Amino acid sequence: MCPVYQFLKVRTQSAKILDLGGVRALRTILTAAFITVLAVSPGAAGETEVVKTNITVQSGGLSVSNGNSDRFFSSAHLDFLTPSGLGIHTEVSGHVREEDAAFVSGGVSYALTPMIRPKVVVGSSTRNNQILPSFFTRGEVQFDLGPTAGLLFTPEINYRKYRVGTEEISAGGTITKYFPPLNDGSYLVGSVRGSVTDVSPGNNTGWEVGGSLIYVAPQFYSFGAEVFGGLMAYDSVLSVGTAAVRNEFVGVRPLASTYASENIELFLRGEYVSTEAYDIAGGSAGVKIAF
Repeated sequence: MCPVYQFLKVRTQSAKILDLGGVRALRTILTAAFITVLAVSPGAAGETEVVKTNITVQSGGLSVSNGNSDRFFSSAHLDFLTPSGLGIHTEVSGHVREEDAAFVSGGVSYALTPMIRPKVVVGSSTRNNQILPSFFTRGEVQFDLGPTAGLLFTPEINYRKYRVGTEEISAGGTITKYFPPLNDGSYLVGSVRGSVTDVSPGNNTGWEVGGSLIYVAPQFYSFGAEVFGGLMAYDSVLSVGTAAVRNEFVGVRPLASTYASENIELFLRGEYVSTEAYDIAGGSAGVKIAF
């Protein structure tokens, strides 16, 4: 069955138990984003216009071993960037797995300088015990060292609170390097990332590190992969109640994309994760549209 259809069917059947707080958050965030987009669209100020809009839609599934529930998901992500430096960011996703729920987040960013852009995101979900947070927030700052250096550094901090009572705080960062173009105009993009997570109750600490390398032929195709590993201090598959679980993992995410037109990119993403308790394998397909 199509993941999107299955998700909509499940949510229709369980509409009576939706978490009203999550629904209110969804309505509030989308309304705020819509009003903001209108405010920066042509005609609102006579001169201002949205100079960049990216929409990414994807759907996929993951098979989980050892009798655990498989996972299906669909999501839509929108980014609006304006000439004034203001950015509006929204995401809506649906999940069918151990529990079925939807998640929505919205945030703003602002270019303080051409090199510095802070960003704040908040989110919530429909009723579920432990797969998606009832409250989520992230703060990050992107430092762009310019085209000569080709370096981006993005430190961030995340907070998640689950209805089952678990709280999670993580801090980390990503360094991205754009390598000089080759003779044919193609180039490599590499990144390394790391984070540390504290989970309560239990005062357990987890961590994750990862790295990726992608080959990009502009307007034609790209391919690459990310490898990662670490220690989960909270695992929504294995956790029961507020019990924390320490589960080591290692994984890989291959990626390939091609352009259907100048502004439309089609992509495939795979995922394989091996943990001490189970394995995950699957992937997703999607489209990214730039205006």
